[in-house]
Amino acid sequence: MTFQPPYRPSGRSVWLGKDLVQTDDWIVRLSPATVEEIDAAVSGLRGRNAYDAPVVREEFPLTTMAEELARMRHEIATGRGFFVFRGLDKDRYSDNELGLIFRGFGAHFGHELPRQAARLSFGRLPDRAHRPERGGRHRRHAQPEDGDGGRRKPDRQRPHCP
Repeated sequence: MTFQPPYRPSGRSVWLGKDLVQTDDWIVRLSPATVEEIDAAVSGLRGRNAYDAPVVREEFPLTTMAEELARMRHEIATGRGFFVFRGLDKDRYSDNELGLIFRGFGAHFGHELPRQAARLSFGRLPDRAHRPERGGRHRRHAQPEDGDGGRRKPDRQRPHCP
């Protein structure tokens, strides 16, 4: 019997954080025209609950970045698997509007998950490090939350928009 080394994945889908800091091709800077387009889409959805019916592409047009969205869809499916959007001032929007923006962008990247799975994207991971009675193992350090020190309630989380 010959020794067979384990499979080692390779390509753009395999990356380390130290590699990401050497490039910024994973950061998408939203143009002022795209931000205006986002504002118009949010205005068109005003009064709608972000947790209710899904947002579809036609309700959230992003024509100013259509070519870039096509490139990003390909990269998400076959490459690195993510992008970070910059240039959207999250303080200008309510939590509900940020949820609509999150779902509006998502409509351009694929089909929405069932309601429960979609709600989880707005939540945070619980800290179970020192709570064995809740199924957590005792660890030396607690799991980091989401950087807000636990001030917001899970149903009030905002999507990450640096």
